[in-house]
This record gives sequence, C-alpha cells and structure tokens, in this order.
Amino acid sequence: MRARSARRVAIGTVAVVLAIGAVLVWRLGDNRMPAPRVVIGSEPRPARPDPRPAARVPASAWSTAAFDVLSEPEETDRAFLAPFTLSAPYEIVDSMTFRAGERRIRLGLAKGVRRGDVCFGADGLRFACGLMGRASLANLIRSSPVTCHPLGTAGDGTLVAQCFVNGTDIAAHQIRAGLALPEPGLGGTYQAIAEQAREAVAGAWNGGWRLMDLPDDKRDGLVRPPEGPRGGDPTRTVEPPGADGDQPWAKSQ
Repeated sequence: MRARSARRVAIGTVAVVLAIGAVLVWRLGDNRMPAPRVVIGSEPRPARPDPRPAARVPASAWSTAAFDVLSEPEETDRAFLAPFTLSAPYEIVDSMTFRAGERRIRLGLAKGVRRGDVCFGADGLRFACGLMGRASLANLIRSSPVTCHPLGTAGDGTLVAQCFVNGTDIAAHQIRAGLALPEPGLGGTYQAIAEQAREAVAGAWNGGWRLMDLPDDKRDGLVRPPEGPRGGDPTRTVEPPGADGDQPWAKSQ
C-alpha cells in the first residue's frame, strides 16, 4: 500500500516538474514553434556513391602538349614580340651587326659583307668592302636612337631584328648602298632596292659582287688580309649570298 502511494507521488512530482519546465521554455524562448513537417508519400533519399571504381582514361588519350616543357618550341608570332629602342654608344661589328650595351644585334632579312671582306672592282683592283659596310652602318645610326623589331635569336645568342633609325630601315639602307643583299627568296621592297643598287653599280656591285675567296677568320676580321699589290685574280671569287638564276645579281656581267 505504502509502495503504491510512494510511486504515485513520484510520478506526480515528475509531471509537475515537466510542466513547469515547458512553461519556462515557452516564456523565455522564441515561443514560435516550428510548423510541423508533413511528408506526403515517400521522401527521396540521397543517392549512394557508386562503389565501383571510375573508368580509367588511357595515358595515350591525355593531351600534354601545352604543358610539355621539353617539346620543340613553336615558331613565335612576330606580333607577340615587343619592339624595343636602343641608345648610343654603339659598337659596329660589321655591315649588319652592332652592339648596344650588353645586346648584340644583327639586322635580319638581309646578308651583308663581312667585317674583313675584300671585293674586286670593275677594273680588277681590290677594295675593302667590309670596311665600307661598317662605315656605312656607323654613319647612318651615329648616336641616334635605334628601334628594333625582334625576328629571332641566332645560335650564338645574337638577336636578329629589323631595325629602324629616324624612320629609315637600316637593312634596306645597306642594300641600297650595295653592301648587303636580301635573304634568298625574299621579294618585295628589298628585292627592288637590290636591283636598283645593281644598276647603279653601288658598293660591291662595282665589280659584280665579286669577293676574294678568304678563310672565314679573315672575312670576320680576326686575321688581317695578306699584304700585296692592289689587284688580284678576279676568277678567285665567292658567290653572292643566296645567288641563283632567279635573282638579278646572278646575271652574267
């Protein structure tokens, strides 16, 4: 009897405590009860991950050309290479090459007489056309700013470029002076200028672009040409750079 009474008292006490707690939560809280969540029908369950491994892509199908640093370099678009301007002093190396500070520049699109070249005139006498080429380049650029458009880089690190001084194309100037020739196969303006220089017998054209057959070290000015009487055998000549039957300087004189 007493045990039943004690059990009823305990249950009543718990009920009172729960009621008081609910009232306190309602008064102190937001007292806005969330709306009941009604689910009609079956609720979709999230998809389970596929336990099967993903299909493998064969390595042969990967495209790595854009990231392969060891692949062959592609030809660079000239428009991507920004022009630059050089300032004096300049060091003239030969008819087509000069230095400005740490940069060594060679004029592109044409080939000129080399530093130690010796040419034959129409009279068979020799003249220092290599020295003329250097003088012509030095007299043109003097101390003026030179603007160059890069075309590439030679194997020795020399930058090949098309350069201008005071609006004048330097390579075209050397071709006009008869001290350079357009690159083989290059037509257009340079070809027309070369034809004009040939008709005017300018520079090396004075003797039909006949050069002494010298070793490369002498042509580059590393060894002085042999001393001797002014004159020589006009049959010991070298062909103009890129000479062939389609170019004006290959015509018989």
